[in-house]
Amino acid sequence: MSLITILGSCRQESLYKNYNITSIQKNISYLHYTKEILEVIKFCKYGHILPEDTVTTFRTSILHNKKLYFNNILENNFKNTKLCIIEIASKISYKYNNRYVHHILYDN
Repeated sequence: MSLITILGSCRQESLYKNYNITSIQKNISYLHYTKEILEVIKFCKYGHILPEDTVTTFRTSILHNKKLYFNNILENNFKNTKLCIIEIASKISYKYNNRYVHHILYDN
């Protein structure tokens, strides 16, 4: 079965029932805008954000106050994705320390 990556909000969660979805959305962030999506793609490809900075960047890390580490599983899931579903739900972007972050950082 082909591997699918969802880069979007919770509206695509129903796809988990019938398809082989990577853990990128659930483990990193439910994404809402273009620059946030690009930040996650860069992280999956290059690990450009230090673990201590992920707690102010990505939704899951913010909610659980838990560092996210770039690793081979994350990198391989992204590299082996056969279909990427991208949802852009907002034009608004949020920035913190030159990184595009999830809006929940400012909601708390």
